[in-house]
Amino acid sequence: MHDPGPSACLTSVALLQDIALSSTALELMATYNRRDLLQHPLVESLLQQKFRQFGMYSFVINLLFYLLFLFFLTFYVVDNRNTTTASGLSDTAQYVVVGFSSLRIFTEVLQVGFCMTCFCQCGEQEGNRHLCL
Repeated sequence: MHDPGPSACLTSVALLQDIALSSTALELMATYNRRDLLQHPLVESLLQQKFRQFGMYSFVINLLFYLLFLFFLTFYVVDNRNTTTASGLSDTAQYVVVGFSSLRIFTEVLQVGFCMTCFCQCGEQEGNRHLCL
């Protein structure tokens, strides 16, 4: 049997310290698929508090932008359904719809790019695939 020596232990300790410093407890629970821990009442309370402080605002802003987009899209479609000439409001609605669509496509491309970057970094770290989110 081969003794790995103190350097192997130090690398393992350094890796564990790196994981502990770069990840929160919630990230580690999600990464290691610990549903039993995520369903603990204390963790559920923490998740609800985090949603109220951060996630709710993001959700409401996204919902309002989506509803505004839907309003302008509906207005544009209904206004142009039976007429051959578009009104000034319909032209404005068309530009707003194109602007909102372009913004959503841009954000989706950014998200895909971010996920691909994380995926590629995980591929480089062969033994540490579980560390990437």
